[in-house]
Amino acid sequence: MKIIEKIKKSQPIRRWQRLKAVFKDFAFKPTVFIVPAGLGLVASILDVASISLLIPTVKGVIERNFIFCRDIFFLGQIIEIFSNVLSPFFENRNSRTFVILIVLIFLTVLLKNITLYFSRIMTLIGSGSFRTTCGNVFMRSIYLSVRRFSIKIAQASFTRF
Repeated sequence: MKIIEKIKKSQPIRRWQRLKAVFKDFAFKPTVFIVPAGLGLVASILDVASISLLIPTVKGVIERNFIFCRDIFFLGQIIEIFSNVLSPFFENRNSRTFVILIVLIFLTVLLKNITLYFSRIMTLIGSGSFRTTCGNVFMRSIYLSVRRFSIKIAQASFTRF
């Protein structure tokens, strides 16, 4: 039991409890900012993937040979899968590999832009609701301050007369 009590009294736990209390006061939901951050991370990963797909594409265009792409671990497996689908349309293996690389680049850029779009939309929605809540809390605090001030003025004026 002593260990559990020490954990409950520890600094990070107390900070987390205070943070939860502040979140509750402002009616703030952390998922409003966590989900867009996660989507932004996915968009960054997709951006790296699209740029990394450009490297073998440029090398293949310069050398006019895409056979080396089949030796790349993950890319080679994807090319083999889609090469069977595209074999009726392209007789040359280099053409098939080039088309597959271009389609993969297009899809990764498209997915990156979609996730980035949803991340920005969710950030705007979340910040709008957060801003509204903060504004309501701020206006309530101003109202209470003015009310207290007016009560003090009224009390001061009654005590003088």
